[in-house]
Amino acid sequence: MILDLDGAGGRGGRGPRLPWVLPLAAAAVALALIASVNAVPHETAVQETVAPARVETLANLPPAPKVNLTLPADVAVLTARAQYTGETGLLRPGAAVMTYRLRDSNDLVTVSPLPEAPPINMPSAAAAGGLTVHGNYAQAQSAIGAVPNAVRWTERGITYQISSRTLGPYSLAAIAELLR
Repeated sequence: MILDLDGAGGRGGRGPRLPWVLPLAAAAVALALIASVNAVPHETAVQETVAPARVETLANLPPAPKVNLTLPADVAVLTARAQYTGETGLLRPGAAVMTYRLRDSNDLVTVSPLPEAPPINMPSAAAAGGLTVHGNYAQAQSAIGAVPNAVRWTERGITYQISSRTLGPYSLAAIAELLR
């Protein structure tokens, strides 16, 4: 056992310790560094060309295409809405698959944009009396059984599809004309 006969109390004779001195010194050095960087003059980039005003640039853009087409409330009632990816609930803006119940016949029709689908172009051998939707060539898919009848068309760069298990292609094209 070692006894401290001098009464230094373990301090080793260095005097009182000040634990707050080191953080205070570090803060002072950091403050001095920030002040010296801000005091030094900075080089400014010379702007050679004047950019057009942001408001003018945005005003000259064409309007964004409407992704989701809807049926008027007097024609059909919206019964289900899902994200193009299959999500339901609070939907993010973007492509949505919407199912409507027609007021006059209670038939269900589903309307959806198809973002990854190729555009529907009129083939060179198409008949003059073919299906059209909003003045654009439309392609019909007729099926018997579990596969629904569908009509696809491309307008403003987006391919859309309307489908139903009970309505034929000509009825679907007539309903598609009402989409806005």
